[in-house]
Amino acid sequence: MVHAFGYFLAMMVGRNQLTCPGNNFVQASATWTWEYAPCLVVFILLYYTMMASFLWWLTLTFGWFLTTVYRWSHEAVSRLAPLFHITAWVLPLVMTVLLLGNKVVGADELTAVCFVVMEKDTNSTFYGLMLGVILPLLLFLLAGIFFLVAGFISVLRIRDLMHHGGKKTEMDRLEKLMVRIGVFVTVYIGPAGVMIGCYIYELTSKPGWKSMADTTCTDCPSPNTAVFMTRVFMFLLIGTLTGVWIWSRKTLQSWVSIPSNLTSLASKLKINISNESMEKNMVV
Repeated sequence: MVHAFGYFLAMMVGRNQLTCPGNNFVQASATWTWEYAPCLVVFILLYYTMMASFLWWLTLTFGWFLTTVYRWSHEAVSRLAPLFHITAWVLPLVMTVLLLGNKVVGADELTAVCFVVMEKDTNSTFYGLMLGVILPLLLFLLAGIFFLVAGFISVLRIRDLMHHGGKKTEMDRLEKLMVRIGVFVTVYIGPAGVMIGCYIYELTSKPGWKSMADTTCTDCPSPNTAVFMTRVFMFLLIGTLTGVWIWSRKTLQSWVSIPSNLTSLASKLKINISNESMEKNMVV
């Protein structure tokens, strides 16, 4: 939803405000001015949420791997929750700051948003798209696939043991779980792979488009706008389908219970502080 808001913000700001050369963060001087702000905000919304979603995918598959291969309990995996949150929220922030610091962010004329763009005269933007977008996404996706495959192999072994042991009920539950995980894998891996493929297409083809724009060549290859629209659609599709898969009644109840849990935690902390102060007074 936050990622989609980045596109809505770009539409509200307007194409001219984002894509005119004066607001292009790549070609701007080192001196900060507020006319860069719209481009900067759109980039942060799009890039940060994209990386965070892929890291949460990796975190989920890693939890599945620990549960199925190493037989970790739900409580044991839950103890890693702080580490998962730090990794999934802080690492994308660090990556965002690094890209901004290297000034590889600019306006994309085709999609009318600000992202990591390629300029024909700068190698930094080429490596920014390669190292800042394509390789991280590919690494997160392939690592998640590895964890999923390893987990499925372990689950299949457990299923065979249940089959030979005559545990029909447990085997049916396990098969339902496998179907759910399989649906989730298909929903995520397919669109994610297509999206990464679109970025690779842009990386390999855009230098030719830039050269074509500077010459009178009539037979030079032109950008396929359908690829860029597909890239945008695929990531929004990932968010929509996984949201439908994840947002159950139990998830909603857990979100609704957050205020009461925070209130309960605050009251417990207040009681503990009061008890500690009373013990100190008694000692004195």
